[in-house]
Formats: sequence, structure tokens, C-alpha cells
Amino acid sequence: AALWQGVRQPAVMAADGHDAAGVMGQLICDNPGEFTLVAIGPLTNVAQALQRYPQMAESVAEIVIMGGVFALDDYIKDTNFGLDPEAAHQVLHSGATITLVPMDATTQTLLTRDDLARITAQSHPLTQFIRETLGPWIDYSMRTRRLPGCWIHDALVVAWLLNQRVAEGADYYVDIELRPGATRGKSWRYRPPLRLDVGIPPETGALVHVLQHVDNALLLDMLEQAFTRLPTRL
Repeated sequence: AALWQGVRQPAVMAADGHDAAGVMGQLICDNPGEFTLVAIGPLTNVAQALQRYPQMAESVAEIVIMGGVFALDDYIKDTNFGLDPEAAHQVLHSGATITLVPMDATTQTLLTRDDLARITAQSHPLTQFIRETLGPWIDYSMRTRRLPGCWIHDALVVAWLLNQRVAEGADYYVDIELRPGATRGKSWRYRPPLRLDVGIPPETGALVHVLQHVDNALLLDMLEQAFTRLPTRL
């Protein structure tokens, strides 16, 4: 907590009476094919929206999800799928067009102190806010994860939507472990044909696009270019 001393707290916003699931479901279903939904947290709200608006799965252009972890040492599950496995399972199996951005991809990103200084060199309230809030996170990651900087998970998801050269992927069958125990919330993937398929029905899981290989230099360049184009005055 000491690392964030002096960092401005987010402004307190009054609730407007609308819930996230209702707003996203109504908006997407009223405008079929017009919206791509970006989900960068647990999928509870998205699952609730799909339950209340069954036509949402075919109305949404695509759902891009930050979630899952498949082959990283020291990780059995990620936070987003681990906190609400049933919601993740429901969304993956909804029939919507889905791209998954797992930790295997997001941990290929890296933002160092030098990178942060360079990409936020422009004088602007937004770049000032980014410097204030990401600086402590870099320090935290260097201490706890022994990294030379920090991962920028969420930024990769949005950057890929703007320029798909920033990450390559492939189609996989993906699913989530729902049984109680230490692996509850664990994600797994495979591409047929399996070398060993004992007890595994054909086409088990949901077929989704999974990002794998990240161009971190391009990602940082995209961020720098976006900040450079900010107006000097609000």
C-alpha cells in the first residue's frame, strides 16, 4: 500500500440506476452486429446479460475476453476465470464469436520505467495519470514478480482490436474445470486430433480463437503513438 501513497484516488461516481448486464444486453441486441464486447474481468455480468438476453450471443459481433491460463509455471488458474468459473463456462459455450487473451499471451508484454517515461512524455492530464498510477505498479511487479517492469494485460486486449498484428493466435477447443477442488476455475485447451483421447468425447469444449504470440515492441509503439496524438489542451 505504501507504493501508492500520494496517488490520486478515483472519483466517486453516483450510481445511475442501471445495471451493467441490462445495459450491455439491451444495447447489443438493439444493434445487432455493431458491437464488440471487451471483457477484462470476471465474466459474471456478461453471463447474466446472456441469460437475460438469449439473442445477445448472435447479436454481438465478437466477445474478446481476457482470461484463462494454460501453460505458465506457478499458475493453476487465473483470477478472472477463477473467481466465477460458471460464468466463464457459460460465455465460452454461448455460441458467440470469441477471442480469448490468456495470461500466456499477456505475460509476454512488458512495460519498464524507461518505457513509461518515453510513452508518457507528452504533457497531458491522461499521460500524467498514467505515470502516477503505473509507476507504483512497476515497482510492485519488480519486487514481487522479479520482473524488469510490469505486464500490461488489459492494454494488449484493446491493442489487438486496433491492430491484429500485435498478437497471433489459433483456434482451440477451450473449457473450464467446474468441479470442486484446487483446479476449479482452471482452463484447458487442445487442437484435434489428440494423441490420446481415452474417455474424451469428440469436440469437447468450445471452439474459440486464442491469442498466443505477442509483439511487445509493436504494442509499446502503439501506446506511444496514441499518447503522442493527444491534444495538448483539453
